[in-house]
Amino acid sequence: MNQIDLNNRNAIITGGARGIGRAIAEALIESLDEDGYLRDPLEAIRAALDPSVHASIEEIEAVRHRLQRFDPPGVASRDLRECLLVQIGQLDPGTPHLELARDLADRHLELLAREQQRLAGRLGVSAEDFAGATALLRGLNPRPGNA
Repeated sequence: MNQIDLNNRNAIITGGARGIGRAIAEALIESLDEDGYLRDPLEAIRAALDPSVHASIEEIEAVRHRLQRFDPPGVASRDLRECLLVQIGQLDPGTPHLELARDLADRHLELLAREQQRLAGRLGVSAEDFAGATALLRGLNPRPGNA
């Protein structure tokens, strides 16, 4: 997680209070697992903050969303679906097969892992489009904490 430089990331400031945003970001980063996922509930993050830091769950969530877009993209996500969607969201909108890849990540991950051929037919997409979308997904990082 050394790639996240909190000193140069004014984007994590919330509520106009730089110290609060930084404290929240540090608490979130400390709570990440080895894959870069946030498994702890936000209430636990709030409880882990210094008593002088008064942050709402909404403020913690806002900082978490900002961290997800830092390098590595997808860090601080709750699960694989969210991690992949964050990374897809950072791709150029003109990327071939982007919308199908987004749909696969958002709604079909479990079926994609088990029954690719059946899923392609069920979605009514060509084999070429399906292959392009799955290649795009394979190019993403499912474990941003290992980046």
